[in-house]
Amino acid sequence: MKKIYKVLGLTLISASVIFTSCKKDGIVDRGELSEGGKVKFVHASPDAPQFNFYVNGTKITGGLASSTGVEQGMAYSTTGLPTSFGYSNFDPGALVFKSLVAPSSTTVAAGTELFTANLSVDANKYYSIFAMDSLSRITPVVFTDNLVTAEGKAGIRFVNAIAGGFPVDIVATVTEAEATTSSTVTLATNVAFKSGTEFIPSTPGKYVFQMKDSASGANVGSTVTVTFLRASENYTVYGRGGASTPSLTGFYNR
Repeated sequence: MKKIYKVLGLTLISASVIFTSCKKDGIVDRGELSEGGKVKFVHASPDAPQFNFYVNGTKITGGLASSTGVEQGMAYSTTGLPTSFGYSNFDPGALVFKSLVAPSSTTVAAGTELFTANLSVDANKYYSIFAMDSLSRITPVVFTDNLVTAEGKAGIRFVNAIAGGFPVDIVATVTEAEATTSSTVTLATNVAFKSGTEFIPSTPGKYVFQMKDSASGANVGSTVTVTFLRASENYTVYGRGGASTPSLTGFYNR
């Protein structure tokens, strides 16, 4: 069994699954986000094959079958396949998570278990599980998602998922909604691999994010832009790839 990392967030500067029906990709419909625990899944292992998450033996993630009818899965960078899946709703309590290689894999045998981990979820709480690191060291890393709900604010979080990587800072060039000028702010510093910030209450607008090497201050990878952040919505921006080929991407939480 792989060690599971549970991350609480850095200090900032500034059992049964509730489902209703089956779909063509073999996933049971995740249903409405009611009072259960909510879990989101992210594929952030740069050399891992397509795989799917199973919870207590039930398939939770996946991709539509290929043109030849082969079942596909979550993918790191395959066009048309998901890198992350929206929140799934679970009854509160102990859950067993497994990651199994999808039949579409050409590098690792289908059904191979990449990792398994236990997690207890609480009612009305949100979590994200990232599959991080290279294939030989792939590890589940769990974040508790304390979403921003303050009136007039959006939430932004940064996660460092650069495999075998180094601490990074995250800065953003911000143009607030209806503003004509922008400013550059440092959102967090010295974010280590397998770590992340809490969601930062932020004014809606256009955000251009850039990672920087915490030691040298040099830019790391390219920028990513989140435009028209709306109040009450939350976003995750994360560094991924290997230490020599890092990149920046992101997704909408809710």
